[in-house]
Amino acid sequence: PPRSTLFPYTTLFRSTQTDNGQILTRQYLPPQDSIALYNQALISDNGNGNQRVDARLEWTPDSTNSVIFQPRLYFQSTDTENLGDAANTTESFTPVSTATSLHHDKIDGDNLSGRLTMRHRFARRGRNVSVDLNAGRNLRDGSGDQRSLTDYFAGDTTTHDTLDQQSASHSLTRSYSTRIAFTEPLRKNIQLQAIYSPSLTTSEADARTLSLDPLSGGYTFTDSVLSNSHESRYAVQNAGLSVLFTRGPWRLLT
Repeated sequence: PPRSTLFPYTTLFRSTQTDNGQILTRQYLPPQDSIALYNQALISDNGNGNQRVDARLEWTPDSTNSVIFQPRLYFQSTDTENLGDAANTTESFTPVSTATSLHHDKIDGDNLSGRLTMRHRFARRGRNVSVDLNAGRNLRDGSGDQRSLTDYFAGDTTTHDTLDQQSASHSLTRSYSTRIAFTEPLRKNIQLQAIYSPSLTTSEADARTLSLDPLSGGYTFTDSVLSNSHESRYAVQNAGLSVLFTRGPWRLLT
């Protein structure tokens, strides 16, 4: 039977909702380009959610072996909406321009990781081996839409400027790493340590912003400035030897 098993853990669950309203009035003295007054109203709603779990599992089957597993599970979500109205008017309150906008964003993501540590002590004092295995991923998915209408008034003529877009984004990063360390005593106060530590990281990201096609009624026009995608892969190999000298409270690593 195992000599000891420990499983402490912590959890966190948090949710917040914030609503804000702002009103702004600005007067220009003297008027600038016939604009004497500027009025703006903004309403925003923000929601956030966080869930976290941290745990540590320790298992010691005997006096020469031990295993430690440390998982971390983090989840997060945000939901934001902004509604705004603005107007520029003359001294006689004649509208020069008006604008209305609605912007909504939603993001969900997680950060998951785990670390497994295994240690073994040999019969010879000071000789041991340890292995660390690490794996993790970071995920983020987002979506949003933005709509705005701006009207410009010049006498009997009204000019419209509209923006109607939808966006979607996705990013994912995965990482893997290992650290293997072997310690061998050479003399009473001298130890040799050999380390090998490879790692691999891959990532992918894609962002798309589509504008409304007024003829078809669908979001089919790709905004090339706000759209992009990429993939990457990094592999690293590290290895080394070191010698540890100890004498009383003094330690020297070379």
